[in-house]
Amino acid sequence: MCLKRPVDVDSIFILTSFHCYDYRLIILYNFKKNEKLNEGEAAMGVSEQFSFSIRTKIYFGCGSISKLKEIIIDEYQSSGLMIVTDENIKTAGLTDKVSSSLPTDKIRFFFDQVMSDPETDIIDEGAAIAKEHKIDAILAIGGGSVIDAAKAISFMAKNDGSVKDYWFGGKAFTAHKVPLFAVPTTSGTGSEITKAAMLTDPDTKFKGAGVSPVFIPEAAFADPEMTMSMPAKITASTGMDALTHAVECFTNYCYNPISDVLAAEAIRLIGQSLRVAVAKGDNIMAREKMLLGSIYAAAAFDNGMVGIVHALAHPLGGHFNVPHGIGNAILLPKVMEFNLMGNYGKYARIAQLLGENIDGLSDRQAALLSVDAVKNLLKDIGIPENFKSFNIPGQAIDRLIADALKNRNLLVNPRKSSVEDFRSLYERLI
Repeated sequence: MCLKRPVDVDSIFILTSFHCYDYRLIILYNFKKNEKLNEGEAAMGVSEQFSFSIRTKIYFGCGSISKLKEIIIDEYQSSGLMIVTDENIKTAGLTDKVSSSLPTDKIRFFFDQVMSDPETDIIDEGAAIAKEHKIDAILAIGGGSVIDAAKAISFMAKNDGSVKDYWFGGKAFTAHKVPLFAVPTTSGTGSEITKAAMLTDPDTKFKGAGVSPVFIPEAAFADPEMTMSMPAKITASTGMDALTHAVECFTNYCYNPISDVLAAEAIRLIGQSLRVAVAKGDNIMAREKMLLGSIYAAAAFDNGMVGIVHALAHPLGGHFNVPHGIGNAILLPKVMEFNLMGNYGKYARIAQLLGENIDGLSDRQAALLSVDAVKNLLKDIGIPENFKSFNIPGQAIDRLIADALKNRNLLVNPRKSSVEDFRSLYERLI
């Protein structure tokens, strides 16, 4: 049975409804009774300007994939649909489950060649197929890599040249793409609602983001039942990816109050449900909370950025195939320790959101508990403490640092970082 609404008898829940473009977002925020704002939360007055948008129409809940025909075929009038996925999703039977909701004569091509951390070559191949078969809509079924690949394919299906020209060659993104839809099968990246798509340059192994509103999917069908076949290890790693999004967005200097609300609720939901989802994958309530938490986190960071965990993790994926969620998870507690002094108040709040008792503690003391809470979570869900099993040579650190320094999230990290800080963090974990 699907969870109808979160329940927390110790909290007051306030629902706020407002419009972003022509879509409605419902925000759920957990205000603890008699709670004071700390320094981090009070840093920006309500009179200061900020912007926030979600352009994707989200259909959330068990059975929401039943809306696919109504939206893609009836509303968008697609008669030549391309499904983008990977072999694992296909083998698990999820593509069959989704495609059964669609008229078979409207599905023109299945593209299942996407790999983890997709490289530009596979995007060019998919785009060529889309052009050849006159594809008029693309449906991504999968996790972050699949959805990011589908974003790039949908864009290149309406543009000339190679995708490398745009991602790594400085060519300006246009506003043209094939309409894009997404069915997430993990609760991690939240790529189904964001404007970023990560690709890897096969020549340099540099992993970089294309960021443009053109990549935002028209609609996301977030069905918790589609995540229930995720193995425990993938549930753990993708869940930590979502938690990292929320923690970094909540603590960085790219502040806006709406992102703050969403990031905080994401931390609470993931802290409540990730252990259960890993231990018992068929627990639909845990799966629903995880999927909702990952969407909240994605909406937050898509309007508020992340931090140096992501800057350090991306090169590990590009050069050494470290899964993004694993990279984030291993780095997160070490980076939190490094960042604490930059925002004690926010990290204290994270400790509370993750279930720690902070009564009577100073912000610094409570902030330290947030690191302990994350370490305990990682241990419980089976995430390793370091990257030793990936056999990353020490001489690779300079190259990793060089790539990390290109990441724009360095600018908003709560503590200023240097080359030597990066070296120290890598050396402690590799």
